[in-house]
Amino acid sequence: MGKLNGDTLVLNRSWMAVQICSVKRAISLLYQGHARVVDTEDFRTYNFEDWSEVSQQLVQVDENDFICSPTLSIRIPRVIVLMLYDRLPKRHVRFSRKNIFERDKWQCQYCGIKPSNKKDALSWMKSNVLNLDHVVPRARGGKTTWENVVASCYKCNSKKGSKTLKELGWKLKKEPNKPRWHPTLNIPLKVVPHKEWVSFLDLAYWNTELENDNDNIG
Repeated sequence: MGKLNGDTLVLNRSWMAVQICSVKRAISLLYQGHARVVDTEDFRTYNFEDWSEVSQQLVQVDENDFICSPTLSIRIPRVIVLMLYDRLPKRHVRFSRKNIFERDKWQCQYCGIKPSNKKDALSWMKSNVLNLDHVVPRARGGKTTWENVVASCYKCNSKKGSKTLKELGWKLKKEPNKPRWHPTLNIPLKVVPHKEWVSFLDLAYWNTELENDNDNIG
């Protein structure tokens, strides 16, 4: 039962991630015709019969990636797309690193510097070249809220310290507000994303909700 309790990413008809289900549930949806498997190498989709045939050709490649029974060997579906469901789940906008960076378009809200592409953006985040900063410093009574936390490069963050914008003569690129859009999926931290999921979502860490007293924010 171990493999059947594994995780499968579920997409709606618009190919947006909406939830994570068990492998057992995914195979059931596939068998009932409610979903199709997504081959993330070429993004082709397969129904249950077609996926079973494809699985027979690959079963010798890596048996650990298969569910086997006396009558059937089927490759574990890591990503499925639903045939009927096209709505997005209703969720509040998580106050997270990723969502703040997305809101601010990956741009330092003080000097305007930003990475040239998404790959560089992820690198900047991981190396703290791009970080988060309290506009009104916590030492001056600033709160950890959407309206007081912005994306900031390391140089501006260090230079600003506990000073206010008025003291520095700085202006924000835009007024920070709570975004109106909704992320499509928040991955529980206990779930380890599979490589097949990369095309459909970001790393869970960057979508982890921030606490009010996060020492990693300036």
